Amino acid sequence: NDWFSGTLPWMRINHFPGMFNALARKSRLARNLSRMQRMFPTEYQFLPETWVVPDDISDLEKKFDEAGMSKSIYIAKPDAGTQGRGIFLFN
Repeated sequence: NDWFSGTLPWMRINHFPGMFNALARKSRLARNLSRMQRMFPTEYQFLPETWVVPDDISDLEKKFDEAGMSKSIYIAKPDAGTQGRGIFLFN
């Protein structure tokens, strides 16, 4: 049951077993990168603030005033979206 046994030397692999649960979905990638940022803050200081909705909605709501507005512009990306579909900006 070796997954790689059927690959030939000239073939390229762009998906690896188990990566869908850890990296392929935006929400899971964000969670794993946030975890790395907590463990290694100096090395991962390049990461922007990231919220996975609905889990992090209370933290995200703190960035908005009582009228629901913010001075910052945020990028919303659907978890299962591809090739830019479903991405929008909001403040």
